[in-house]
Amino acid sequence: MEARILYPGDEELLAAAAAIGGEDNDPSPERCRQLLADPCFVAAVALENGRPVGFTYGHVLPQMTRTALLIYSVDTDAQHRRRGAASATIEALRRLSVERGYYEMWVLTSAANEAAMRLYAGCGGVRETDDDVMWVFPLGS
Repeated sequence: MEARILYPGDEELLAAAAAIGGEDNDPSPERCRQLLADPCFVAAVALENGRPVGFTYGHVLPQMTRTALLIYSVDTDAQHRRRGAASATIEALRRLSVERGYYEMWVLTSAANEAAMRLYAGCGGVRETDDDVMWVFPLGS
């Protein structure tokens, strides 16, 4: 399974990969261009025979003294699940993060999402606490 980081010029591949996440993930060509030009957006795609089968993207989080990568979304084509696509994209993002000197990558998920829990543990993720809570502040848009 080949996985690679997306860069400016990969707009069509980004749009095709985003579709793996469902019908709500249909960025316009202009939005794809904006995302790939943004240094705080990173994305990796897993390819099989040149076709996207896995897609992971995240956001660079500059902090006061160091930088992290938040993995925001991990999607795999239904017919390719449990075949290494998600692991390959996470590993591609790990290599990029090390290359760029980030201090960690992290992701939020529900403990009830057993597939995600297995994936992240299998990729070397460490569950630091059992009591994390995420609060959301809707902004009305």
